[in-house]
Amino acid sequence: APFAEVAIDAFNAARFGPALSKLSDPDGDVPDEKLAVMAMLSTLNDNLDKVVVPDFVLGFKIQDLNKADIQMRRLEALINVFAQLLTVQELKDRFGRVRVGDADFLTLRLDGKLIPWEEIPLEEYEANPGDLEPLKKKLRETTLTISLGVKDGYAILSIGKSNDHLAALGTGDLLADRPEFKPLKPHLSKRLTGIGYISKPMTSVFAGQKDDLDGFADMAEQLLPASPLDEDAQKKVLDDVRELANDLKRFVPEAGASMGFSYLTDRGYETYSYNWGQNLMVDGSQPLSILNHVGGAPLLAIAGRGKHSPEDYDLLVKWIKKGYGYFDEFGVPQMESEHQAHYQAIRDFALPLLERLDKTNRDLLIPGMADGQSALVLDAKIKSAQWHKEMPPGDGPLPMLELAVVVGVTDADKVRRGAAEYVAVAQAIADQIHQWEPSAVPEGYKIPSPKSRDITGLKDAKVYWYELPAEAGLDPQVRPALGLSPQFAVISNSPPQVERILKPTPLADAGLLADSSRPLAGAARFDFVGLVEAVGPWIDYGAAQALKQPGADNVAARFAVGQVKEALEILKCFKGASSVTYLEDGATVTRGETVFEDLK
Repeated sequence: APFAEVAIDAFNAARFGPALSKLSDPDGDVPDEKLAVMAMLSTLNDNLDKVVVPDFVLGFKIQDLNKADIQMRRLEALINVFAQLLTVQELKDRFGRVRVGDADFLTLRLDGKLIPWEEIPLEEYEANPGDLEPLKKKLRETTLTISLGVKDGYAILSIGKSNDHLAALGTGDLLADRPEFKPLKPHLSKRLTGIGYISKPMTSVFAGQKDDLDGFADMAEQLLPASPLDEDAQKKVLDDVRELANDLKRFVPEAGASMGFSYLTDRGYETYSYNWGQNLMVDGSQPLSILNHVGGAPLLAIAGRGKHSPEDYDLLVKWIKKGYGYFDEFGVPQMESEHQAHYQAIRDFALPLLERLDKTNRDLLIPGMADGQSALVLDAKIKSAQWHKEMPPGDGPLPMLELAVVVGVTDADKVRRGAAEYVAVAQAIADQIHQWEPSAVPEGYKIPSPKSRDITGLKDAKVYWYELPAEAGLDPQVRPALGLSPQFAVISNSPPQVERILKPTPLADAGLLADSSRPLAGAARFDFVGLVEAVGPWIDYGAAQALKQPGADNVAARFAVGQVKEALEILKCFKGASSVTYLEDGATVTRGETVFEDLK
């Protein structure tokens, strides 16, 4: 983990170092390539305790130890011959067979003294003479040991500073005895296909930590003196940067270890993944009732429940206001006087509307959608032989993709009033634009009210849609649509999909999602066969249109289409996948299933 941390830091330093150097020294003439190397070496020099050779072991189970021993002897002889041919004296006598515990390993031992340091101009990358001497000394003392051998029935390749970790394999505490592996034990009799584990320290490196945000504040502190801001302004900016860093820390979870495994079933594969990191975002305390409002058998549905947190919105508004304040204070004075006048007019008009929208969000939409559930749904149930008037009609119906976003509702009246407020604000904007530029918006223009109808069999539920202009030439099944019931709100490109979603319908072939009463934080369902069947008619349509073109090679085209359709039929052996996410004993658990069916 320390090595991974310093490697990532060095990479980021090389990536961003040149830009930061240019900000602090705009007149500098050092090439970016050199600045990148300087930043990387400086980062390594400042973290010598983390500049280590990590222990790495790769093992393969083998069945024939005699064959493995023969191959090892052949490799040993080959390397010995090669070593004798080397003209570099320092590399000789560094390879040989070494006993590690009860096994022999072919081992190559290297160290930093082999590097021709006198030929490497490190001084060219030093800000001050001698800055990189500590790094050079550390690298000279660093050892690298590469070993290959057979131990306990495994062919093992090892890279590390020594062979000590090889001697420890199979002794002391076992990984399998760690508490994170407890969930695996009930599944040991199954046909396991993989097991994975990442420790908490390693996860912390890749997931980030709260302290990383302090690094941005420290960077700002270094760069601000090079800015044209006066001392008071610099202090204000730095205070705000540090405050922003502290505010964002609430969104950085404490990392935890993770473990996962997979096994073969009669239907395909099942997987489990456990993450013991801090859960800040998802709520797994209740069933996901939204799964009964994704249309019954969608091509794709991804659903979840997040923790309701109005404080997050407060934080967003706070920093939007601060950002606007900086623009008003520092940006506007840089504008030409004419542009300042235009900005002032827009500002005086926009601020009251923004306050109105802010009040709408706080008083209506946020409490109206406090349920926390949401879903993304992809389907293809609507069909037409001609989706656009300029499109040649097909010989049969062609499915069209339907995309919907669904959110849980706790107060439908507040959501309805909130949406009306947004429309009213949009109308005010249109009226004002007409005053500023009459040609941009016609006089007396009113945003049209949507058409609507009640949903049969569903109390207090309506679907709303906007008619598209006739010039658009689209089939009327495709149009902006919204739906609202006492429990859910939907936005879609298809009114029929809105109705299907608002009507409660259990998932078909639900698999892992069959138990709708269990508490869940998230769930997903993917119907690959359905997707293929939605694409198939379009392939036929495209082929038919191509064959109608003058000079078309009918034989080649039909052959190509036949090959594509055959390939799609073969791919349908993959039926689809589903997953559920829930909370269990302090871990966030995701269980997944991938379903295959053998070809007949």
